[in-house]
Amino acid sequence: MSAGLIMPGFALLIAPSANKVYASSAIELTVAELRLFSREVQELDIRNVDKTTIGGLPYVVFDCTDIDSRKISFISNLSSAYALFERCEGALLPVELISGEKLDSDLITIQRYAGKTNEQFTRLMLNLALVCSDFRERAFTGGLHVFDPVFGRGTTLNRALTYGHHVGGTELDKRSFDGYQSFIKTWLKDKRFKHRLTAQPVKKNKKLIATRFDVTLARSRDALKAGEQQTINAVNVDTRRSLDFFAKDSHHVIVGDLPYGIRHGAGVRGELSRTPDVLVADCLPVWAKILKTGGTLALSWNTRNFARDKFVVLLRDAGLLVLDDGLDKAFKHRVDHVITRDLIVAKKV
Repeated sequence: MSAGLIMPGFALLIAPSANKVYASSAIELTVAELRLFSREVQELDIRNVDKTTIGGLPYVVFDCTDIDSRKISFISNLSSAYALFERCEGALLPVELISGEKLDSDLITIQRYAGKTNEQFTRLMLNLALVCSDFRERAFTGGLHVFDPVFGRGTTLNRALTYGHHVGGTELDKRSFDGYQSFIKTWLKDKRFKHRLTAQPVKKNKKLIATRFDVTLARSRDALKAGEQQTINAVNVDTRRSLDFFAKDSHHVIVGDLPYGIRHGAGVRGELSRTPDVLVADCLPVWAKILKTGGTLALSWNTRNFARDKFVVLLRDAGLLVLDDGLDKAFKHRVDHVITRDLIVAKKV
């Protein structure tokens, strides 16, 4: 057994991933995620973060003094966390995880469709947005408002729901919007959650401008009596019109996995664009207004058709502070032969 195992510290076992390409990147991404957690929550006092293999399995190892339930709760909710151990004289002693998940995991896993963002990466994006915000103490306890401007079939919204947050978002594609509405309606009924769902067209000057559905849900009768409710507000509309449906300064974080080069509705002269740069340029000023002061925005995109330097400029032009600080290349990874994905985090100050 290597000498490294007798050093005081901890070892985090990386969760397996059904996606083999993502699995090969998961340990590097978790190292970067934990380093960012430590930077943003200095009281964690996490040091010497590194990766290793123990018994043929991938681990992230680190040192942490005076570990307590608060520190364990942050570590437990890392995107690829599977099990945590204390390293003691060559042995691995299990440490019970403190999960922030308040809803069953099938809310995330049950949907299968082409183009679905990897579930662990979705959690990574949301984690970074929450922990980099001024509202990080509520990151895994619930009650914040999370917005996804391109929510697709709701992977990010559902992940935020599992943490106990309220969610809202826009989606232009009618098929995706209807698919998410149908899924969430069925899921809530199957779970027998107390809920109310309303769906309605939105008209202006007698013309249909959008469709929306809104949900209020409670995990149990006792939660309902205690006022522990969550909300979903979803609108089928071009995200450039988000301010017509969502108030200024209304959301704590914004998280979105931008289109990887497929058609979407942020084009010039009403035409559809095949690249996300037009979407970003048009929409960042809108999204920045929805974001609360102290809130953060985390976006991922395909770097093969949109340079990071240009992204940084657009974020700054929208009045947002880009939180790179040495992590500007830490989250870049391959998705497939035509997509290299990266993410960027910015804050409204």
